[in-house]
Amino acid sequence: MPHRPLRDRSDEDLITAIARDEDAQAALSELVDRHQAAVYRLASHVTRNVATAEDVLQDTFLSVLRAAATFRAESTGRAWLMSIARHAAWKRGRREQLMQSLDERSLEALGREAGWGAEDAE
Repeated sequence: MPHRPLRDRSDEDLITAIARDEDAQAALSELVDRHQAAVYRLASHVTRNVATAEDVLQDTFLSVLRAAATFRAESTGRAWLMSIARHAAWKRGRREQLMQSLDERSLEALGREAGWGAEDAE
């Protein structure tokens, strides 16, 4: 039975192909072509940062590659993919906020808060 070209296959079929390692690189490439703009828009909206949104885009498709075997087709492939993207964006956003907060405080101040340099009463 001849295989349909990847561009004619559903997202769900592509995710299944990735999970089964059946031309996974080409299947992932097709998913990226189809959905990278939407993933980037979502990441940009959530993170409000171009560089972070680009990282989220990469993280999302790496996660798809790693987690394709967990796809259960209870929703559409696109919904599953966007859920991964949303999670990646929130995770990156939290990490960026933490790093920004740490950057705003000096290491010296953090050390004092941790008790370093405090005079010992004994």
